[in-house]
Amino acid sequence: MPFEPAGLTDPIGRRITYLRLSILESCNLRCTYCRPGEDAGVAALPPAMEVGEIVRLATLFVSLGVRKVRLTGGEPTLHAGLVAIVHALAALEPRPPLLALTTNGVLLPRLARPLAEAGLSQVNVSLDATTRESFRAMTGRDRLDAVRSGIDAALAAGFSRVKINAVILAGQNEDQVVPLALLARDLPVDVRFIEYMPMPGVSARPEKHLSAAEIERRLAEQFTLEETPKEIDAGPARMVSVRGFQGRIGLISPFSVKFCSDCNRLRVTARGALRLCLLGGGEADLLGPIRRGLSDEELARIVREALRGKAERHPFESASEAVLPCATPMWAVGG
Repeated sequence: MPFEPAGLTDPIGRRITYLRLSILESCNLRCTYCRPGEDAGVAALPPAMEVGEIVRLATLFVSLGVRKVRLTGGEPTLHAGLVAIVHALAALEPRPPLLALTTNGVLLPRLARPLAEAGLSQVNVSLDATTRESFRAMTGRDRLDAVRSGIDAALAAGFSRVKINAVILAGQNEDQVVPLALLARDLPVDVRFIEYMPMPGVSARPEKHLSAAEIERRLAEQFTLEETPKEIDAGPARMVSVRGFQGRIGLISPFSVKFCSDCNRLRVTARGALRLCLLGGGEADLLGPIRRGLSDEELARIVREALRGKAERHPFESASEAVLPCATPMWAVGG
């Protein structure tokens, strides 16, 4: 379908320019806040969507005004068609989107350069610890060396931006705040600390929540933090700089300081369902209509109708409330 410059706008006037597209639910780590101790058979489920279906969905949203597409999971680097997906989206006309990837980094040593050559622009690597013992405790796997090599490979591949996302759990990896921040001193990366979001199931542990304000306080004890101007379409992170650091430090606070008023994103799950909010808001099936042969115009109508239900803000005032109404685990939503 032709590009629609008017784009997508929700009921309160927020323009949707960012799509987070999960391409599979499988993962090769067992992070304590996401899917700890999960049965290996469940974790190895094949992708629910074919490469062509993933590309079609992304193309649909780009035609509706989305300017940035982030591929997520599960762990997207486990998808055999990842490079092909990136290559197809980077070739879209008249205006290809900015293409980004969120990954745990384990497979980046061999994939970073092919992804960059295919047209990927940015990479976010999830890393919650800098020591092997703490990393193993957080992820259930001894793969820290692979992740660090993956970060180096991403920097060498020439992506426009490499970010590190860190989740800090109270009583678990609190001692990693400063060591993780120092990665922004040693490498040209942004290190972003994200408040733990207690999602449903075994990962729902509100007592593990540590506020972004507390994380910032601990950083301020070690470094002089300087506020940096917010970039256009920079997302929810509040960025600060430290003199002598190559990169910046970011703080993302979905509970303690809500950023719903600036929300510009939609999510599509690995099963092809449009989701209006990470923390709720219902879903609208898109994969079923694709397989029934609906046209892009008909799919666009489904998207616009669903968007009418996007709430002004997520319903939770604190981390302890987030475990109640949400029915979908983080790995199924796509993060």
